[in-house]
Amino acid sequence: MAGRLGATAHPARLARLRRGSPHQPAGTFLLALNGRYGAQEEGERQRAEAVLFQAFDHDLCRAYEGRRARRRTTRCLVLLGNVDCPLGDAFLRLLLEARKTANASDPLVVLAAAGSYPDVLKTFPWGGPPQPGGYPGRWAVDQPKYVPQRVARGLRVGQLRDLHRHEVEQQAECTLRLAGRQVPLPHADSGVKWLGWVVYELTRGQPVATARVLAALLAHGGGLPWEERLRRAFELQLPRDGLGARAALASPGAARDRASV
Repeated sequence: MAGRLGATAHPARLARLRRGSPHQPAGTFLLALNGRYGAQEEGERQRAEAVLFQAFDHDLCRAYEGRRARRRTTRCLVLLGNVDCPLGDAFLRLLLEARKTANASDPLVVLAAAGSYPDVLKTFPWGGPPQPGGYPGRWAVDQPKYVPQRVARGLRVGQLRDLHRHEVEQQAECTLRLAGRQVPLPHADSGVKWLGWVVYELTRGQPVATARVLAALLAHGGGLPWEERLRRAFELQLPRDGLGARAALASPGAARDRASV
């Protein structure tokens, strides 16, 4: 990013964000910002990143002002994954701070996902530490619709639930259809319910695990029956020594938390 500042950021917009040097030329300011970003001191780099995020937010707002707004019929969407990791948490923190500094509505919709609760949301400006017994926006099993909870202005948080058995069966039906007619259906009264039951018992409805198990079963090509596909997908070649066997059994187990899936 440091080498491309001049190409990606408009000098006039960045100059508007200058602090302490209102008469400094925009080009000089850009060079100083570039130097801060490449500095070895973490604080200087963070300040440079904050300015870039503020410029990004300001640029978006200006693009939807006045006559420009008539040509724009949709909002902007940013998809963020793994925001509970250090890099994702830092990115989300900078984005939230930039929007807070602007103190104005912008056309940006951010959809962020995480396997565990992001550290930035545990700070008081963005909701504070979760209450004992659960996180905000918990999706109850008996609740048909996902409704995230508002924790701050412009910020809603929700916890996705695992799949129900009938939802796993719907994915199993799609998998059977993708395999084609050359693959015989499972030897059961209902092949869909049988495959859905097997996968649900293995994954308990965890979305990523469900998708991976079905993909592994589908990957065994040819006309292999589903029972044989299941056996091959989970066949373990156990070492002779006890310690190695224990490690082999543990390796295909479920992840300790969803962040490691």
